[in-house]
Amino acid sequence: MLRVEMHEVDGTLIMRLYGRLTGEYAEHIRMLWTRCNPVSTLVVDLTEVTFVDSAGEEVLSLFGRLPGEFIAENSYSKDLCERLQLPLARGMRRRRDIKLLESSRTSLSCRKDGDCDDPGEAT
Repeated sequence: MLRVEMHEVDGTLIMRLYGRLTGEYAEHIRMLWTRCNPVSTLVVDLTEVTFVDSAGEEVLSLFGRLPGEFIAENSYSKDLCERLQLPLARGMRRRRDIKLLESSRTSLSCRKDGDCDDPGEAT
């Protein structure tokens, strides 16, 4: 099971992942990013990820080749970033600093079919 939260904060798309990044879930987050990419900078928070299989590693490597950064605040996520050579977030993009900015965030709601809604837009 994988839970994904996506938020835009100060021109950066923050994707928080919780649980197991495997198979179809890996493809799903790749599709979410391509459909919900309103900004140029991507930050992926891996702190709550408990397992990543080869499909998940491929997607994370793709995100690492983009202008993306990763938040890793436990031993598993740090090891994953080191093994896949994923760039770690620095400065104001650390998890605790992002929490402080969330009161002014714009949330994106992404459904299983991959479509995303911005609550600020009129439908």
